[in-house]
Amino acid sequence: MKSMTRLFFSLYIRLIITLYAVIILSHIIGTYLIIDIDNVIDASNFSAEITLLEELDSHISKEKRQLLIDMIAERNQMIIQPISKTEIPLHVLQEMEHTNIWFDDDDFNYFKAFDDNRHYRIIENENNELVKIDNQTDNYTIITLIICVALCCLIWFFGLQRKLVLIESTLINISEGNLAARTYTKKSMRLGRLNDCVNTMADKIEQLLGSHKRLTCTIAHELRTPLFRMQMHLELLTLNDTAVNPEHAQGIEDEIYCLEDMVNELLSYAQMERAELTPSLETVAIDELLNKLCGKHASECKADINFTATDHTCYLTVDVSLITRAVANLITNAEKYGKSKIFISLIEQEKQVIINVEDDGQGIIEQQKKNIFEPYYRLEEASNKTGFGLGLSIVKEIALLHQGNIQVLDSEYGGTKFSLILPK
Repeated sequence: MKSMTRLFFSLYIRLIITLYAVIILSHIIGTYLIIDIDNVIDASNFSAEITLLEELDSHISKEKRQLLIDMIAERNQMIIQPISKTEIPLHVLQEMEHTNIWFDDDDFNYFKAFDDNRHYRIIENENNELVKIDNQTDNYTIITLIICVALCCLIWFFGLQRKLVLIESTLINISEGNLAARTYTKKSMRLGRLNDCVNTMADKIEQLLGSHKRLTCTIAHELRTPLFRMQMHLELLTLNDTAVNPEHAQGIEDEIYCLEDMVNELLSYAQMERAELTPSLETVAIDELLNKLCGKHASECKADINFTATDHTCYLTVDVSLITRAVANLITNAEKYGKSKIFISLIEQEKQVIINVEDDGQGIIEQQKKNIFEPYYRLEEASNKTGFGLGLSIVKEIALLHQGNIQVLDSEYGGTKFSLILPK
């Protein structure tokens, strides 16, 4: 509440200063940069009265002239005083060589009448009732303006505070563990894009924490399986009193290697996920790199690998080790879920290069595609297959590190098509 009060007074004072500056600036522009029309109109009106008085001067006495001058002064809410020529500022005298009347925004106005040596000074009559009323009206106008600005600020700040309180309440609920809390997005409750940003942040936090919970449960489950098998082998060894059974010893060793592979995969994924990780970029012929990689995996895979490249050498600036890791993971995944063939193609476009890896398996249903890149997510039919569910997650992180993307589509060969999109 205190911060909102400070914000209110800060805005209010700045608005008042801005309004005052606008008034002063408009006065300066109207007076000095453009002709001061108010002075011109006042001088023109007063000139008509003086001209008429000069026409009557030859027919009236000096006393009557003074009475008429006093009447003109009274009717115009001013005081007219005869002065000597020496009391008039020099610049005013220079201007009055061309005109009989000088009206300005200074305290005094001047005119000459009846002959060139008779000068008068004009002063606003502060004691005149109309002048007093005009001054009071100006004061009331300023006070009304200040009050109206304050009321507008109060009304605006009341709505702003109401919206901020709702957003604050949502953030407090999120901080207390209610990750389902969301702020209002109705037009009357919106505060620019802040409501959408808060809700987007809450969605990402909820997804992140949910992903971490699932990740923790999955890691515990994955670690429990090899540990249970190791425990079983150890119990069988202890029951064998004669000699160590090589089969059980080999089983323990295999489970240790399995745990080591799992930890290495987890560390690799954690390294890819770090925002500060910077790829070591170099320009390579990507078609030659893929050709060598396909040749290497062709001797290790049971499936046939078919590679289709562009008709010319395609150069791309990438981290060679990371891209090799990503394509290798896609090939391993295609071998795992495909039948007998793997199709790899390289497509070069104007601003990007696409590496497609396809298999001839059963494919992935639409509901599973959105989760396929989540860490430790595995398809139900893959429960009896090897792997830890981190391969595609690592591919996605490698693509993001290269400012690229990874997409999963249906393949024309019946299985799944993964497209690794890398910008040039």
